[in-house]
Amino acid sequence: MQKRSMQHTERAQSHTMWWQRLAASVLLVGVIVGGYSWRQVEDRRKGEEAKQQVLTALRITNRALNDMNRRLAARNREEK
Repeated sequence: MQKRSMQHTERAQSHTMWWQRLAASVLLVGVIVGGYSWRQVEDRRKGEEAKQQVLTALRITNRALNDMNRRLAARNREEK
């Protein structure tokens, strides 16, 4: 009777250990996937921010070049 009880306890512990390992594996995979997803979102956000900075710099440069062209055109008209 005691042997049978011990076998039942060992089997129960074995099943419990299996479920704990499975739960730990699922949790670990979840953390890894979550971290990877977060990293992708963060990289995308930084890329969009850099894109906006480049576009702002191009707008500023475009205004400066337009202003310079306007001044040069006015000077050329004055010289003629």
